[in-house]
Amino acid sequence: AAAGQSQLMRMYEDLFGTVGVQVAQLLLSQSDFLEKERWSNVKSTIYECLKLGVVPIINENDSTNTAGIRFGDNDNLAALTAVQLEADGLFLFTDVDNLFTAESRRASHR
Repeated sequence: AAAGQSQLMRMYEDLFGTVGVQVAQLLLSQSDFLEKERWSNVKSTIYECLKLGVVPIINENDSTNTAGIRFGDNDNLAALTAVQLEADGLFLFTDVDNLFTAESRRASHR
């Protein structure tokens, strides 16, 4: 996971750069949501990025999280972040052609 982060961010930088937008990376763990001071810092960073016109790219910090305290996937992380920020909405995009009705590794889908 750690080795791929630089490639992932370069991709985002290249894509957003085509329209003149900067990006910033935030790697979060569950403790960032559970500890009041840490969440306050995360929230301030996100709002400051947005104020400056910088798109925050938020991912789970895979290199420091352990199996017992993981979000599970970035969709869960996105939902938790949206709730904590009291966002008006959340859009999740996927490359999956179906709607899953259960966890995707065991799911039936339509």
